[in-house]
Amino acid sequence: MDEDLTGRENLVLVGRLLGFSWRGARTRTDELLDASGLAEAAGRQVRTFSGGMRRRLDIAASLVATPDLLFLDEPTTGLDPRSRNQVWDLVRAIAAEGTTVLLTTQYLEEADRLADRLAVIDRGKLIAEGTNHELKVSVGGNTLQVRLRAAEQCSRPGTSSRKRLASRSTMEAIPTHSRPVWRTTRRDKRRLLPRKKWKHLWKKDTGLII
Repeated sequence: MDEDLTGRENLVLVGRLLGFSWRGARTRTDELLDASGLAEAAGRQVRTFSGGMRRRLDIAASLVATPDLLFLDEPTTGLDPRSRNQVWDLVRAIAAEGTTVLLTTQYLEEADRLADRLAVIDRGKLIAEGTNHELKVSVGGNTLQVRLRAAEQCSRPGTSSRKRLASRSTMEAIPTHSRPVWRTTRRDKRRLLPRKKWKHLWKKDTGLII
């Protein structure tokens, strides 16, 4: 875009370069300015446009000749949320008119909202392709389910239900090579181990005896 020209003059210039008559170029320019939300700023020089307005003007210029296929390379990078939504609306309108849009983006939300089909490229290689639903279903399928036994099933005399549940859960979660694993107190350690050993372990206590 020529920054010394207005938004309207730039689009008329593009229309003339593409073979439109003066009247045809002006008519098409008015249509694109309305569609891109730039009608009010059409008389301003492009140098005064914000980043989002410049991006929409660029897209409008590419639509002067109504192409069958339109390439958009990260059209919303660096835009604020409001400008990004405006560009999204413009892209949806272009696709609704029958133009195939090939859009590259780094934003997953943008791809999810705009694309009918997605292709994921990593280091120049196509690693996944499909619809939004197909790609979402293909990942995140593995789950880990943890079920704790009821407190009443963990019978250990002299221990509260809450402590018995914690003890039982610890026993199932940590494999041992000798004794069962218990949440212990000083008295438990004295009972389970010889006197010489429990004094040494108490200094390095982690709450478990293995």
